[in-house]
Amino acid sequence: MKIKNYSAFINEEIGIKDALIGATMFTTSILPKELPAKVPQYQTEIKQQHILSTVSGPVGIQSVNNPDLDLVHAVLGSKRLDDDFESRVSKELKRLNEKGYKTDVSNIRVNTYIKDGKIITESSCDIIESKDGNSYSVFTTRGSIGKDFEERHDGQVKGLESKLSNHFGGQAKKIKTILVSFKLDDKTISYKQSFFVTSKSKFGEIEGQNLKDLRYKLKTKTIGQSIDVSSVEIDIDNMKVTFNSGNTKISNLSIVFDDRGNLDNRFVEIGKKNNFKILDRGYLNGIEWALLLIY
Repeated sequence: MKIKNYSAFINEEIGIKDALIGATMFTTSILPKELPAKVPQYQTEIKQQHILSTVSGPVGIQSVNNPDLDLVHAVLGSKRLDDDFESRVSKELKRLNEKGYKTDVSNIRVNTYIKDGKIITESSCDIIESKDGNSYSVFTTRGSIGKDFEERHDGQVKGLESKLSNHFGGQAKKIKTILVSFKLDDKTISYKQSFFVTSKSKFGEIEGQNLKDLRYKLKTKTIGQSIDVSSVEIDIDNMKVTFNSGNTKISNLSIVFDDRGNLDNRFVEIGKKNNFKILDRGYLNGIEWALLLIY
């Protein structure tokens, strides 16, 4: 089989502007013949963005011989892979959120091309400070490649913003849709990919009058919930626990407490009947307490 070495080209629905940024990163990109009239103004706008971080996805590489075409774009986000662009961006958003930043995603760049008998996919984006007051902490992507790829892609993303908003309880928006094509054995292979971000709200807030009341309410109100474990927070001074919806189904949340120094022994007894994880622990007026996730 004869393989010619072709560079990828990118046709972005969101406009030609971001292709200019992509060109500075990937020398194999081919820009449209006609450039927008106000390039300097756009470049000024980019410089004015407060960029918190730049994230590069893992480079997808596979041979041109009998390739798995789905993996060409799966490196952007797929359950088939342990490491992809989606997960790297999500981890960085979480890190910045924990530092107190309100985040958003911008300047997504994707390139797929043939080089030295390999199909290579590269990706990156900038994480910027949000300008609308929302902190977009969830990043996800959907895409399709090969036969009927546009129709399948459009079916995947139809109504997705609403679904994401309902699931996470926040504001969802599409950042970008791109169309990527490359030549393989004199055939044009194309895929269409869309990227979304969503903010999250605290969908669960449980407040008690005291430790005993908080324990009862946690046990009864969180039975069988699906939550984001990393989002669980306790304000012990105000007897309040908050958490976001997520993908981890639990038996319930619970708080245990002891004023005699026997809390660790309580864990042993609890462990005989349940699988649990200590989410937080401390002291309040001489009483040792711990917030537990019961599986």
